[in-house]
Amino acid sequence: MTRFLFARNRVCLFLSILYLVVMGGAPVWAETASQAKTPPIDIVEWLFQRPLTCVEIEILSEQKGWESWAEVSQSLDQPSEAQRASLLRRFQSDSQPFAKTACQLDKTARREISPGLQFQSCEAFAEWLLFGIALIDGEDTTQVLPGPYFRKAVQATLTGLWPDMSDHYREVLTGFPAYWANMRKDWSSMSMATKNATLIGWQNNLANAFQRNDYIRLASACLQDLQDTMSKNPTPQTLEIACDRLEFAARRLRRPDLQATSLADDLSKFAAQARKQQASEVESAALMQKMDIPQVWYSPIWTDALNFPGYYPGGGWRYGWGSGYPYRW
Repeated sequence: MTRFLFARNRVCLFLSILYLVVMGGAPVWAETASQAKTPPIDIVEWLFQRPLTCVEIEILSEQKGWESWAEVSQSLDQPSEAQRASLLRRFQSDSQPFAKTACQLDKTARREISPGLQFQSCEAFAEWLLFGIALIDGEDTTQVLPGPYFRKAVQATLTGLWPDMSDHYREVLTGFPAYWANMRKDWSSMSMATKNATLIGWQNNLANAFQRNDYIRLASACLQDLQDTMSKNPTPQTLEIACDRLEFAARRLRRPDLQATSLADDLSKFAAQARKQQASEVESAALMQKMDIPQVWYSPIWTDALNFPGYYPGGGWRYGWGSGYPYRW
C-alpha cells in the first residue's frame, strides 16, 4: 500500500507540472506533419471532435486514400453541426485506409481502461512525459515518438493509480489530450522569453523526478520496441526509428549521477548493430536481463508538493473550426 501511495504522489507531481503546459513547450516532432504534403488531419479532428495525439497523426500520415477528404477540408467554411454529422457518417462508411484507420483510432482512443479514464489521456500523457525527460538533460525538442512499450508502462501506472486519484488530478488527466494539443499549437507563436521560462521551469521541476530505475525502465521499453521491430522484417525507416528510440534512452543513462554508463554503452552498441541488421536475439536477451526491474513506476521519489498557479482544468480544446480556420500540425 505504501508503494502505491508513493506512486500516486509521483504521478501527481507530473500532473501538477501541467500548470506549465498551458505556457508552452512542444517537441518538433509534434509539428512535422504540417511541413509536408500530408493527409488532412484537421478534418479528422473536427469530425471526431477531439485532438489527435502525435502517434495517431504519425499513423494517419502513412495511410492512403485521403485526397478526397483534403478537398472536402479545403472547401468547408465554418460548417454547421448538421454538416459535420453528415460528413461523419460519410467518413465512417469510407472504405479507404485513411478513413478506416481514423475510425479505428478514434474507437481505441475513447476506450475506457478504467471507469472514467480513457486510453487517449494516457497516450497524451506519455508523449508529454517523453518530451519532459529530454528537457531534464537539456536536449532540444527534436525527439522521437514514444514507442508502444513505453506507452503501455505509462498506461499501466495511471490505470493503477486512477481509483485513488483526487478529483482535481482526475480532471487534469482527463483533459490532458486537449492541453497537450493546445500547447503544441501555441509553441510556434510564443515569444522566446516565454519559451525559455517554460523550459527552465520544466527542467527545475522534472530534474529530481526521474531516477536511475526510471531511466532503465525507459531503456527497457525502447529495447523491447526494437526487438519487436526487428522480428517483423521492418522497412529501413521503421528500423531507424526504433534504433533512434534506443539511442535516446541510452543518452539518458549517461548522466554521471546515474552510474549507468556501461549499460548505456551496451545499448548504443546494440542499436548500431541493429541498424546494420547484425544484432542478435542472444545479445538482446542479455541486455534485458540487466534491466530486469518492474515495469510500473513504483518508487518513492515523486511528491505533489509543487503546484503551479494559473492552471484551470476543463478549459477545453481551443483549436479547430470551433475557434477559427482549421489547423494542420
